[in-house]
Amino acid sequence: MRTTLTLKQGEEKPLIITVKNSSGDTVNLTDATLFLGVKSLKTDVEYAFFKDDTEFDKNGVADGVVIVLLEAEDTAVDGKFYGELKILYAGGIIEKSSDFILKIVKAVTNVS
Repeated sequence: MRTTLTLKQGEEKPLIITVKNSSGDTVNLTDATLFLGVKSLKTDVEYAFFKDDTEFDKNGVADGVVIVLLEAEDTAVDGKFYGELKILYAGGIIEKSSDFILKIVKAVTNVS
């Protein structure tokens, strides 16, 4: 089942990611390089926005947990987006997560 995350337009929020293997055990990400890419369409070549390895909080990597901040400019446009996490391990092995859906909904504003 594909994970769907819903955020409000312009919302800044940490995205907490736990990486597990097919058995459901967490994966030690020590020494791994991470990349989060978000596309408007799954078939797009370019990303609507992305986060490279330096933007991840890696305090929980030994337990497979990383955090990346989605900033207001990342969520400025409402719509449905497709995200993927790429993990580069030592030795050049690259793994890609299952796609997740990021729904950014219009923020409600007060009109006087």
